[in-house]
Amino acid sequence: MRVVAAGIALGVIVLAGCSGEAAVPIDPSNPPVVEAEPPDVTHLIGPTSQMEELARQQCIDDPSLGEGYVEAVDPETDRVLTEVSVDCSEVRADG
Repeated sequence: MRVVAAGIALGVIVLAGCSGEAAVPIDPSNPPVVEAEPPDVTHLIGPTSQMEELARQQCIDDPSLGEGYVEAVDPETDRVLTEVSVDCSEVRADG
């Protein structure tokens, strides 16, 4: 029963904390300025260890390659979901 009461009390505190915030209207003719440019590429998922291993294997299979590169692409939209690249000189140095 104490756990339920504590959960309810916590919920009330969180809701009370949020109720004091007011929305700030944005003037379309004078939008806020972003200090830094957003990155050019945003990925929906992170690269997997399998992708990194495939990129590393490219370096081992092709001694003339400077960089191993693998990307995951949505087959329906051809959008790049994530990518990984590895420096082949580092891969070869690791042996």
